[in-house]
Amino acid sequence: MLRHISRVLILLMIPLFAFNAVADSGKWWEKHDEGWFFYQDPPPELTRVPVPQPDPTPTPIVSETPPPLATEIIKREGERLLSEAMVNPTDQNVETYMRFQKDSMELSERFAYIWQRLLMKYPDLYMAGGTEQKNDEIQRAVTRLGTQAGLFFIYSGNCPSCQQSVSTVVEFKSKYDGFTVMPITLDVALPALTDTKPDNGIAARLGVESVPAWFLAYPGEDRFEHIGTGHMPLSELERRLYRYVVTEDMGVFAANRTTD
Repeated sequence: MLRHISRVLILLMIPLFAFNAVADSGKWWEKHDEGWFFYQDPPPELTRVPVPQPDPTPTPIVSETPPPLATEIIKREGERLLSEAMVNPTDQNVETYMRFQKDSMELSERFAYIWQRLLMKYPDLYMAGGTEQKNDEIQRAVTRLGTQAGLFFIYSGNCPSCQQSVSTVVEFKSKYDGFTVMPITLDVALPALTDTKPDNGIAARLGVESVPAWFLAYPGEDRFEHIGTGHMPLSELERRLYRYVVTEDMGVFAANRTTD
């Protein structure tokens, strides 16, 4: 009898243990989504979205073509007009090209004139080396100029720069004996310049504000050209006279002539 009661108790306790085990993992009525058998579907696998890879070939950078230079435009226009005049040599085409050439030459001469004028005004811009003319060429040009013009050296006897320039005048007269040089003093004469003439108003007429001042004078033309102001060695005086000859030969120096 006692054994029978023990078996009954054991059978009654088995569901209790099972119920407690389920209670430990959560109340089953709170897990209605999981179903009676507590079955859960496996979590869905994540779909991998492919990440686009950068193109290994770099995109070429297209640079804008710079606009043509003005000199290139003029050159191309001249070539076009020449070609048109040669292929179809009518009066109008040839005249158009001739006028274009004339305008181009005047523009070049104007540039050369301003270039030389600035070299005379700012000697520090003078570039020696490749542009340096040979001494014999300079001497020939200065000698030829001496057959057409004379040199005025306007100075003051109390001026240190004028006193320093006396050696330049003496050397120039010795080297170019056919070139007439006239020293003109505003006050007293320097002993080394025995042929000095007193100022008769020519300095004021030429607008001299500082000395020494160097001018070319064309006899019989009442024409004067300012070469420079201040002391300059013989080589600098020769170079300035040479530059003047070059621009004078081009026929473009007349725009800056000093006349009365």
